Order: sequence, then structure tokens, then C-alpha cells
Amino acid sequence: MKEGIASGKIPASNANAKAQLAAANSAIQRDGSLASSEKTAMSAKDGRIAASTADAYLGQNNYAKAAELYRTALSKGGVDANEVNTRLGIALAKSGDKAGAQTAFSAVTGQPRAGIAALWSTWAQVGSSPAA
Repeated sequence: MKEGIASGKIPASNANAKAQLAAANSAIQRDGSLASSEKTAMSAKDGRIAASTADAYLGQNNYAKAAELYRTALSKGGVDANEVNTRLGIALAKSGDKAGAQTAFSAVTGQPRAGIAALWSTWAQVGSSPAA
């Protein structure tokens, strides 16, 4: 929302957008910091909290933290490895680690995840910029 308003794609005068942004900021404050979730994830018996926290970091474009926590989730188990490897690959691809992304994407099996991983694998190889 902030990016949309800053870029002018969402009018700053849009009352609905302002209300949604205020609600989101309020919810973020109620949920606490990701650092506390990260600490909980490290001591959890399985990787579910680590994967959820990684998802939040991925949503914030903090790809390094996301990748770290996705790896933790995979090592602890108790998560859908195909889903986590897909998201790990996305985090690595967006951080510029193409080789790491390819490794994560190649670990994904079964549909529809393998198809999603293949699409992201292509994106990682080609990049997000259109061809000249």
C-alpha cells in the first residue's frame, strides 16, 4: 500500500486505502516483531513456525532472512518440503543467488508445485527484465 501511494498508483486521497493501511499497521503492531517469532521458530520442535516467519520475511523483501528460516524449516521437518523449497527458491532468486535458487527449485516434486518451481526457475535464469 505504501509503495502504491508513493508511486501514485493509489491516490493518496483514497479513504479506503488509508483505512486499509491503518488497519494493516495496527495488526503488525499487535502481532509483535518477527524477531520474537524467529526466536520461537528456532526452539520449536518442527519447522512450521520457521516457515511462517520466513513467509513474513519474504513478504517484506528480506530475502536473506527468509532463506535462512526456510532452511531451518526444512531441517526441522514437519512442513511441506515442496512448498518450502518453492519459496526458498523464490527468496534466493530474488536475492540474486541463481545457483541456490536452481537447487531449491530442483528439489520440488509433484504437481502443481513442480510447475510453479519450473516457472520460477525460468524467471531466475532469465531475470525479471524484458528482453531487449
